[in-house]
Amino acid sequence: MPLKILDIGGGFPVDYDQTGFDINSFCDPIRKSLAGVPSNIKLLAEPGRFISAPCITSVSSVMGKALRNEKTWYYLDDGLYGTYNGQLYDHIDYPISTPYNYGSLRTCALSGPTCDSFDMIREEI
Repeated sequence: MPLKILDIGGGFPVDYDQTGFDINSFCDPIRKSLAGVPSNIKLLAEPGRFISAPCITSVSSVMGKALRNEKTWYYLDDGLYGTYNGQLYDHIDYPISTPYNYGSLRTCALSGPTCDSFDMIREEI
């Protein structure tokens, strides 16, 4: 069967930590590798997260709070089995912030809603 379409997939990174990631430099080796592909083959890429992530803010709510070993644990309504799965599968370190930082800040843990020990968003934040 003759090749008509070549889909190179996704995996295009996002500059979550805003360090000035350069997508053009990242894509240089891809462009060079694809330069030899015959013009009759349609090329596809799947840059979904690279396109959508900069314009999205995910909001999670605290569903529960516990004191465990003198550390506060916050249980969110989302976790590794939901929005935060990129942390597990794509090794993404999502930026996490809160608009409610009244008083002094203390180290805490963020966990997902499942009560599964694996559903840990951040053990130290």
